[in-house]
Amino acid sequence: MNEPIDWTLLDRYLAGEASPEEAARVERWLAASPERMAMVRALRGPGVDAAGDGRTDPAWASLSARIAAAEPRPIHRGAPAWAGRSRAPLLRAAAVAALLAGGAGIWRLAAPRGPEPMVAVATAPGATRSLLLDDGTRITLGAASRLEHPRRFRGNAREVVLDGEAFFEVARDARRPFTVRSGGALTRVLGTRFDVRGYAGEPVRVVVESGRVRLRPAAGADTGVVLVRGDLGVAAPGRPTARQAGVDPARYAGWREGRLEFDRAELADVARELERWYGVEVRVADPALARRHLTLTLARAPLDDVLNAVTLSLGARWSRTGSTILISPSSRNRP
Repeated sequence: MNEPIDWTLLDRYLAGEASPEEAARVERWLAASPERMAMVRALRGPGVDAAGDGRTDPAWASLSARIAAAEPRPIHRGAPAWAGRSRAPLLRAAAVAALLAGGAGIWRLAAPRGPEPMVAVATAPGATRSLLLDDGTRITLGAASRLEHPRRFRGNAREVVLDGEAFFEVARDARRPFTVRSGGALTRVLGTRFDVRGYAGEPVRVVVESGRVRLRPAAGADTGVVLVRGDLGVAAPGRPTARQAGVDPARYAGWREGRLEFDRAELADVARELERWYGVEVRVADPALARRHLTLTLARAPLDDVLNAVTLSLGARWSRTGSTILISPSSRNRP
């Protein structure tokens, strides 16, 4: 068996930090060669001090000296990624690499890598965009929204930052939860399909199409709620995280198909949605009118047609000055 080994994985294995699946992979690799097994047993044997800072026996001291002599000087500036952590596991893994190579030539540790660069993707009013992340997760980004994600996911977690609305089809990975950070709330999953709406200044709303999701505030003692298919969750600062069961996820998917759907929505909320879809400013002249509710489904249509439908359902009227829309009570409805 000549399967190559990931030396970072071997490092974690020697340090006792590998998952059961990772440990099984390393042990299969070791079992394929008596020489590999003997060397790793020697390096994991007695003699590690209580702090884990290194071995005290002569064999390890000699091996460490060989490693130190071969190690190149770092050329990067600033503290390396492993600063503050014991280097003993990394040295042990490197030692196995050197010995298995026959001790010939000079080997080098891979240069520590910094944080993975973040990528920001934004949509214009009325536009949507599809993304495929490096782990296989698919995202549909809604209108006037912004998503930040690492170019590549590293470590034991996957996290993105959302300002706006997006639909997630998360690739399942039981070892690496997927987290959406949005509007002061965290939505965490292993693999599922769900919609997150978290525009600045508004409560975060999550609707689950399949699987299980935990929604909770990003700070505080509230542990949040677990949502399953057909559940709607809402998280807002200063309020307990709420769960509503039995909703139809399809009613919250219209934006992905170019539909505007309002279910007993206040006109003030409808106005904000029209701003995101049409890139205009929408004002409501009367506070009482702004609080009125309407239920309406509209296929994507010219703004004038949408405004006519909205105001007709409320007995109101609208006017335009440049890119500003004003919705007012109709003259016959004025006090």
